[in-house]
Amino acid sequence: MPSIILFFFFCLLPAFTLSTHASQTAVNSKHVPDGNNTFIIGVSNFKLLLNYSNLFADKTLWIKEVLECNSKYIVITCPHKSGKSINLSMLKIFLEIEYKNDTYSVTENYKLFREGELHWNGTYIVNYSKPLLISQHTNILDQYQGKYPVIFLNLEFSYHVLGKRHDFGLILTSRIHSIYLQFPNICSVFGTSSSPNNDTVSSSETKSQTDKAKKCRIMMKGFPVDTDTLIESICILSEALYRRYNQKVFLLIDDYDGLLRLIMHYNWYSQSNITDMLNLYTTFLHQTLHKNDYIEKCVMTGVMHIYDNDLLPSSANLTVYDSLNNKWQEFFGFSEAEVDGMFNYTELHENDTDKGYKWFRGYNMNRDVNITIFNPWSITNFIIYELIHNYWVMAGASHFLASLVQYKPIRDIIEQLFFVPNYPVRFDYLYFTTEELLQLREIFFDLKNSKLSETTIRELVLKYLCARGFLTYGGQSYDRTGSGVIVSALRFPNNEVTTEWWKRLTDFYTYQLKIPDCQMLTWCQSIDSFIQNKTGRNQIIKHTREFFSKVPYNVTDIAYNETIQGTIRKCLSFRMRFQFNYFALIRKETDTIMGKDGRAAVLQIDYNAISPQRAFQKAQEYTKVFANFTTIKTVNFIGMAISPDKNVTVMNEIYDTNEITKADDAVPAKVIGIEMPENINETTTETARS
Repeated sequence: MPSIILFFFFCLLPAFTLSTHASQTAVNSKHVPDGNNTFIIGVSNFKLLLNYSNLFADKTLWIKEVLECNSKYIVITCPHKSGKSINLSMLKIFLEIEYKNDTYSVTENYKLFREGELHWNGTYIVNYSKPLLISQHTNILDQYQGKYPVIFLNLEFSYHVLGKRHDFGLILTSRIHSIYLQFPNICSVFGTSSSPNNDTVSSSETKSQTDKAKKCRIMMKGFPVDTDTLIESICILSEALYRRYNQKVFLLIDDYDGLLRLIMHYNWYSQSNITDMLNLYTTFLHQTLHKNDYIEKCVMTGVMHIYDNDLLPSSANLTVYDSLNNKWQEFFGFSEAEVDGMFNYTELHENDTDKGYKWFRGYNMNRDVNITIFNPWSITNFIIYELIHNYWVMAGASHFLASLVQYKPIRDIIEQLFFVPNYPVRFDYLYFTTEELLQLREIFFDLKNSKLSETTIRELVLKYLCARGFLTYGGQSYDRTGSGVIVSALRFPNNEVTTEWWKRLTDFYTYQLKIPDCQMLTWCQSIDSFIQNKTGRNQIIKHTREFFSKVPYNVTDIAYNETIQGTIRKCLSFRMRFQFNYFALIRKETDTIMGKDGRAAVLQIDYNAISPQRAFQKAQEYTKVFANFTTIKTVNFIGMAISPDKNVTVMNEIYDTNEITKADDAVPAKVIGIEMPENINETTTETARS
C-alpha cells in the first residue's frame, strides 16, 4: 500500500481527444525507488502536490484553454472535490511574477513549467520524468508565464470556519489581509499618476490617492477595518499592482458561492443575519468585479452558477461552464484512461480495480460529449486505502438529502431512478438567482410551510442536485408530458452516490414503520436464506412473525392501507437490493420481484388472511416474466398470509426456468410494465448504461 500523507491529491493527464481539444496523455511521475509510492490528499497548493506526490495527472493544458478564452470573466462550476482549487493554484503559479524581497525574479516557476524541474524556496527538489504538457506551447509560455500580478481569493466558508458565528465580514477581512501581506510596501505606489504617460497629478487625484493609500495601509495592518475599506480592498490592491508592474492583474476567486451554500445548508442564521451577510457579499463582489478597471482576466470556481447581474458581469463578457455544459470537464475529473494509468502505476489487484471502476465510474458534465469522468477525491482515497467507501459523499454536506426524501414528489423521482435510470428535465443550464437559493433554503428547512408550487420545488431541487453532483447528465429522453419533445435526462452518477440515496430512503421508510433497524435486517436475511435454499419455511415464518409483531399496526389496518403496504414493500426491496445485492423490482400488484446468482423469487403477501393460497396464485401470475432470461435458473414463487393475530403461513414452489411455460393466461412482462435486467448480478446503474 502506498504511504499516506493527509493532503489533497489531484492532477492525472487528459487521456483522450475531444473534438474541442487537442489533448494529450502522459502519466507523469518522479524518479523514486520501487515500492516508495506516495500520494497526498487534502492540499490545494499545486507546488505542494508536486513536492509530496510521486504521481500526478498533468492538467496544465487547462492554462492554455483559459488564456485563449475570449471572455474576460470565466465561471466554472462543478461538484466539490473535482480539482477546482488545485487548478486555480496551478494557474496562479504559472502566471505570477515571482516575488523575492518585492523585486522581480524568475527562476523556480520558469524551470517548473518549461523543464519539469521542481524547486522550492531556492532548493532543488526533483526532476519529473517528462516536462509538463504546457511546455509544448512556447508561445503561451513566452507571453504569459511569470508576467502578471495575481490575486488569489478563497471564498470558501465551511461550517468549521464560519460556524454559528455571524462574522462573515471579519473572516473576509482576514482573508484579504493575508493577500495584502504577499505584497510588502505595495501601498507606497500611491502618490504618482495612475497613467504611466502622465507625470502631472491633479489635486483631485492627489486626494483620491491619499484616500487609497490610507485604505491600503488599513488592509495591510488588518484590524480594525471599516466596511467601505473592505468592499474596495480588491480594487485598491488591483490598482496598486498595476502601478507597480504596469500590468493588469489576473483575479482568481475560488468557491465564489461558498457563503451562499453555507447559508443554504445550515439553519443557524436568522433572517436578519442572512440579509446582512448577503448584502456585504453582494456589494463586495459587485465592487470587485464591476468597478475594477485593472483586471486582465478573472476566473471563478464554485458549485453553482449565480445568475445575478449585480453579482457577475453581463453575459456579453462572461463564459460559464456548469455541470451540464462543461467543455473543460476533462480538466476537472479523472478520465477512464487516467484511472487506468493510476491503477497500473500503483499495481492494485485486478479484483480491486474492477470494484473501483464499478463503484466510482459515472459522471458526465458535458451534454455534447459522451465521456465518463471519475471524481478525483474518491479515486485517490480508494488507491490509498484500497477499500470501497463513499469518500466523496462523506467529504461534503449531504445531510439535506434526509429532508428531501421526506417530500413525496422528490422521493418518487429518486425511487424511479433506481429502476428507470434516466429522468427527463426541462432545463439545460444550471443557474440560480439569489432568490432561488433562498427558496432552496426554505425547501430544506421549512418545506411543510412553503408556498412554492410542486413544479417549482421539483425543478429547483433537481437543478441543485445536478449542480452538487448527486445527479448527473444521463443523455436525452422524451419529455414526460408526452409532447414528443426531446430533453435532457438525469441519472445517478455512480454506485457511490446511489448507495447514499439508498441509505437515506431506507432510513426514511424504516422510521415510518417505527420498527428497529435490526428487526428489518433480520427479516431480510431470512428471506435471502430462503431464496438461496439455505433454510426452510420454518425460519422465514419465524422471522416474518417477529417482524410483524414489531410493526405498530394491526393487520386489518395494513390490509386496507396501501400507504403502509407500500412502505413495507419499499423497505424490503431497498434492503434486498443494496444490502443483499439482489435486483429488486416493486409493483403495486405484487410485493417484490427479486433475484441474484441465478435464483429469482416473487413474493406476494396477503394481509388479513388465513391461507396463503391466494397470495401464491397471485405470485404465479408472473411466471412469464422469467421465461426468456437465461441468467435466471430457478424461480421461487412465495405466497404469504398474515392473519389478524399476526400468525404467518407460507406456501411456495420452485420452478426451473427451462420448464416455465408460455401459457396464454400468464401475464406478459410488457403488460405489467416490468423491465428485467439482462445481467442480474450487475447494479442498476451498470445495467442501464450497458
